Amino acid sequence: MAGDIEKAKREIRFAKSSAEDRRWDLLEARIQTIDAALEGVPASEQAAVLGELAPLRELLVKGVRTEKAGRIEREIQRNLSAAADDLQRGNTSTVWLPKAIERLASAEAQETLFPEGIAQLQREIAELQAKLGGVAQPAPAPRPASAAPAASAPVASTVPAPAPAPAPAPAPAAAPAPQVPAGSDPEKARLLESEIARTLRFAADDLASSPSNVVPKLERVAGQLASAEAQAHLAPEVLQRLRAQHDELRAKLEALLREEQIQAVERVVDRFVRQAESDLSWNQRGSADMLRKAAERLAAEDAQKLLPAAKVAHYRAELARLEGLLSGAGKKDALDRALPLLAELEERVARPIFDGSQPEYRIVSELDALKSRIRGALSELPADDAEVKGIAARLDAVDARIAAAGDAHALGAAHAQLERACALELEAIAGWEQEATQAGAEPSYELPRTVLAIRRLSWFLDDSETHRLRAEHAGDARIQEIVAHAERALAAATEKAHVAFNALLAKLELGPRPANRYELEGPSRLAGRAGSDFERTPHREANLARAQALDARWQAEIAADLAAREAKYRELSEVASKAWPKIVESLPAEEGFDPLDLRSKGRRVLIRNLRNRIRWDFSGRVDFAIWVGATPVAGNYDACVAAAVQAACEQTGLELDDHTDWDAVLVVGGPGKIQQRFRVVVRDSRNLEIGTIEEWRPVDCVQCTVIALRAGPVAVGIGAT
Repeated sequence: MAGDIEKAKREIRFAKSSAEDRRWDLLEARIQTIDAALEGVPASEQAAVLGELAPLRELLVKGVRTEKAGRIEREIQRNLSAAADDLQRGNTSTVWLPKAIERLASAEAQETLFPEGIAQLQREIAELQAKLGGVAQPAPAPRPASAAPAASAPVASTVPAPAPAPAPAPAPAAAPAPQVPAGSDPEKARLLESEIARTLRFAADDLASSPSNVVPKLERVAGQLASAEAQAHLAPEVLQRLRAQHDELRAKLEALLREEQIQAVERVVDRFVRQAESDLSWNQRGSADMLRKAAERLAAEDAQKLLPAAKVAHYRAELARLEGLLSGAGKKDALDRALPLLAELEERVARPIFDGSQPEYRIVSELDALKSRIRGALSELPADDAEVKGIAARLDAVDARIAAAGDAHALGAAHAQLERACALELEAIAGWEQEATQAGAEPSYELPRTVLAIRRLSWFLDDSETHRLRAEHAGDARIQEIVAHAERALAAATEKAHVAFNALLAKLELGPRPANRYELEGPSRLAGRAGSDFERTPHREANLARAQALDARWQAEIAADLAAREAKYRELSEVASKAWPKIVESLPAEEGFDPLDLRSKGRRVLIRNLRNRIRWDFSGRVDFAIWVGATPVAGNYDACVAAAVQAACEQTGLELDDHTDWDAVLVVGGPGKIQQRFRVVVRDSRNLEIGTIEEWRPVDCVQCTVIALRAGPVAVGIGAT
């Protein structure tokens, strides 16, 4: 049997999702499906899937085992809790402890439980045995960790029942201890003291290598020392000694943590100081930033609490020293950059400034750039510094000389600039006067160059530079004539476009409403053009409103027509719904059928509340396609049904609504084929999803003929009247 590598890849995604949800039952089923899909697939193609499958198998084994171990542990814990309750009530024997021991000794528990779980349960059993006098059966030794079973089905094994624990040897006589509390259990005291001492030793070992592990150990010891059990069984001198050890370790831990915090703060401040000093010679801005960060870190609340006063004073002195160096270096660097630029600027303005060697804007731009560079070099220095004030005075003298030269050159430059700008606009719109506003006998609004003339001349006249030149030279006849010529051209172009626009709208308003969509959108397009073509003209709002009004009128007419069609559709649908029961009675049919049953062929069946999925889920030369269970059923309308459907569509002007439930009587036919829509995930070479595409694939279906139908305004059946 040929395998299906694509199915295996799809199932891998589902398997990962099941593993994340800890649904081990679903994961096992997915893995079995993947194994089946890989049968017959070449090994080279299997490799990628098997690589992803291996960790899923391990997760399944571990997850199943963990769940099963949890159930067994809870069962044993319930027995131990019941035994503890018996003991608390004063019973000297209990049936629950043997049950817990027996369950722990079972083959299932030994094969399933993890070694640490077995050890913990054994300790709890031993404690209860000690309280009961050691009469109960001891728990078995934990199984070696290497003998891990398969989690899905633990291997059965026979575990011999452990022998009863030998009677404990009598303990040596204890030395007199008058300070031991009355009723103290020596064995309990010994175990408790040993446990606390061991925890303190582990905490001491962790102090140097892993301080974070010390805190929970000390908290555990503090809780044990404060417990009622410790007060009842441990001698006061033992409690005092253990508390002293606990307090000593806690003090060492706090000192160690404080020292680490101090070192962390010092490392940060030292790094900022070193970087600030390193940047002094070449990056004063960066050096200042480092000094600021160092000062902020020193001022932080934790630094104020942690650092010794002498250390803080040392750092502040170092910051003051570096700030002094930075101030001197900054001024020298600023003057070294500004003075050569100032000399270059003064030498440049000593000659004729606007000598025609290059455009005025470029000369002004270069001079402004030099001045900006000089001011930028001095931006970090105080404005009241004597040398800075001297440079500012020299810059003022340069500005005065440039202004004087500009006044002498301004009028000629204004003439040339405005003439050049106006000439460019007129050249760009040349030919607009020749555009026709008629296409034969019909009005036309295809005036691209006229519209361009309106737009460009408006821009030219509204340009801030045009306004400036016109205002600065209000008495100059040459400049005023250039502007007036542009205004006359703009007025003529605007009037031409306005007349053509309204002539076309008048024709559309008087004519019939078009039927095709493109022509129906004509007023909307004209409204959009009015908003842009007549921008900055007095006709914009009126033309826009007129086009929008025509569009709104047509849309209202269309909406009214659609509402009438929908009302007719609803009216006929009500008639059809009332007529349908008689049609069904006249065509006896079975309710539903199994399309996979070959005996269904030729049967007449009634399907209620169906949805026609042709053009949705299915495609083909059929009128009708539905899902019956997971099987496509498709076919055509009988001639009388097809005629009724066509008549209803013509009468209402609407197609049958396939978003509503239909009823149909079908005659079941034989097997056939139909195209079904599929979504395909496209992946790259690394199996990462790129996107999805849709495609139609032929699938098996059951053919049928629709001999009766209730769908919206249609209610028809063969032979029905």
